[in-house]
Amino acid sequence: MHKHRNHLYALRKPMTKHQILEKASEIIADKFAEKDAFCNAKATQEYLRFKLGKYEREVFAVMLLDNQNQLSEYRELFFGTIDSATIHPREVVKAVDVV
Repeated sequence: MHKHRNHLYALRKPMTKHQILEKASEIIADKFAEKDAFCNAKATQEYLRFKLGKYEREVFAVMLLDNQNQLSEYRELFFGTIDSATIHPREVVKAVDVV
């Protein structure tokens, strides 16, 4: 896939549904790589809806931001049932400490 200046995309070969969704995911992730993406609640909500909306169960994730609110890393740490997730604080601290 090739990106043009006017944000049009051209495919060089046929793609499966999964491949198309992966490319769409990359495009959406690029949108959130912009400088002020996480400075307002609406943009953050949209990003998290994109990342977590596919799940039918509880997910505990962390967004690691730098001092300019740019995303350094996004990690999904715990997966639970449809209405709860068990969180282990030690694992959260380890995930944050690595960065």
